[in-house]
Amino acid sequence: MLKGEIAKRLGWQSNDRIFTELAIQTSMGVWVPDVSWGTDEYVKLHIGEVFASSAPEICVDIISLSNTQEEMLGKVKLFLRLEQKKYG
Repeated sequence: MLKGEIAKRLGWQSNDRIFTELAIQTSMGVWVPDVSWGTDEYVKLHIGEVFASSAPEICVDIISLSNTQEEMLGKVKLFLRLEQKKYG
């Protein structure tokens, strides 16, 4: 339910694309954020890919009670690495 609410609120902010369960290929395997937002330019760059080769502008992972601190820190580090690759 929270995932849908986040997607809806992101959609209100823009006419760009909202993704749920977008698969992103990383150096550590495939990462699937719960909700993400990307511009039309992002969509055009990745339209034919099975797994997106880079992360969109906003990625949201919803923390649950079953997530460990180590798991969530790993996801943050992975996302920051993807951002460095994108802009570095």
